[in-house]
Amino acid sequence: MERLIVLGTGNAQAIHCYNTCYAMQKGEEYFLVDAGGGNGILSQLDKAGITLESIHNIFVTHAHNDHILGMVWMIRMIATSMNKGTYDGTLTIYCHEELVHTIKTLTKLTVGKKFYKHFDERIVFHVIAHGDTIQIYKKIDGKYTKVWKYDNEIDFAHALVGTKLAGQNAFVCGVRRKDCELFAVTYEDGEYKVTMIEKGVGPANLCVVNEKDRDIIVAANHTANEAAVYFVTE
Repeated sequence: MERLIVLGTGNAQAIHCYNTCYAMQKGEEYFLVDAGGGNGILSQLDKAGITLESIHNIFVTHAHNDHILGMVWMIRMIATSMNKGTYDGTLTIYCHEELVHTIKTLTKLTVGKKFYKHFDERIVFHVIAHGDTIQIYKKIDGKYTKVWKYDNEIDFAHALVGTKLAGQNAFVCGVRRKDCELFAVTYEDGEYKVTMIEKGVGPANLCVVNEKDRDIIVAANHTANEAAVYFVTE
């Protein structure tokens, strides 16, 4: 990834900004994550200078209306480009198994056959399974090999941020269910180290700010019903 473009930051009831979604750029291609709650996704992409023809992969996280309804518009507009002969290749939609039926049904109920005729031919679905572990893979001799696994069983890992903590490369993770933990993983002296920050809080979103003499973790702790700030100094 070369650049992250935030297209929206609002929740389902937002009226002054678009719903949460973003695009990751690599070269001339963009990987879209969610599409928000309507055709506002089209204007957000236009403002960001992202063409539909440069999007060949979309990840839909879940079925809430503020994440999925914009997919109908993405499918309609990309299918239009396909029909005109201006879209190369296929569009791959990554999602949970139940979302395949949901997206197809919403599309077939609201747009014409000339758009959804591309399903399973040029608009394809790649089913992502919901696991109960967090693992790290490393590319070794051309193959991805698992080099680390989180010891605790997890359910609904909802927030993940790659960052630095106390100068060390790290990622901070929040799990919404089961132990509802907030923890950090760093790589130190050739080993992965887990630091449990707090249990029972269930972070829904995370942000890390790196300052000169400290790092600040800001967490929207869903389970604890709080906004929390954590300071890392060493």
